[in-house]
Amino acid sequence: MPDPDPWDFSEYADPDPRQSRPRSGDTGTDGPFGTSGTSTGGQGGRPGDGTAADPFAAGRDSGAGLTAADWTSGPALGGESAALEIARPPLPYLGAAAGIALLALLLGALLGATPGIAITAWVLAGPVAIFVLAYFIKADTTERARPIYAAPSWLRPGYVAVLVLCGVAVVVAALRIAFWVGRL
Repeated sequence: MPDPDPWDFSEYADPDPRQSRPRSGDTGTDGPFGTSGTSTGGQGGRPGDGTAADPFAAGRDSGAGLTAADWTSGPALGGESAALEIARPPLPYLGAAAGIALLALLLGALLGATPGIAITAWVLAGPVAIFVLAYFIKADTTERARPIYAAPSWLRPGYVAVLVLCGVAVVVAALRIAFWVGRL
């Protein structure tokens, strides 16, 4: 006798799931979720005993569940469906980071001979502008998670340009601070 196929589960399958056969000893009781499928002419049963009913059969439990009107009428409040909004990147944060970095670069390059201004330029270009840029990334990621997202094609190069601008402003301000410390 050949070894049985370990992947053959045909003994557990119902030969014709569209025909349900009543089980012996059915009681006809209803459970908390409607007919339990144990009545004499009921649909259902235990999986594997040949009496499991097709859950997608037409005409099954027509008194409960969703109707076609529920699927087409939209949300329950007033029956109107909400329009999908197009999510866009939070460009004001990117612009603010660019503006802060540009201000820091100008302060460091033009007025950086004064130690207080050079330190202020470094703080603006470093922690402040990078924090605003990080907040832009966080808000942009949130917007990207929405159903519809539309970003301009220049967004990624713009982000890289602002990041480079922040780096240049940090280096210029740090050099000004280093030149000041070197003269002490």
